[in-house]
Amino acid sequence: MPTYFIIKELSDQYTWKDFEMCDLVYDYAQDTLNIPEECIESIDVSIKTRQVEITIFEDTDLVNEDWYYSLLQYSA
Repeated sequence: MPTYFIIKELSDQYTWKDFEMCDLVYDYAQDTLNIPEECIESIDVSIKTRQVEITIFEDTDLVNEDWYYSLLQYSA
């Protein structure tokens, strides 16, 4: 079960400059990627390399969730 994901292209109205404010990356993960807050272990953003690295808690029940299935395209 992958728990580490790398997003290199942003969707919706977000830009890389939005992530200079740390809290917006959590909004992006929750609003755009639909990841529930309680499932997020950590998020790191690199403006320089233009990528968001998301780690979620390992839980086999998540495999059946739609948002998890959508996230698999970003698995590292």
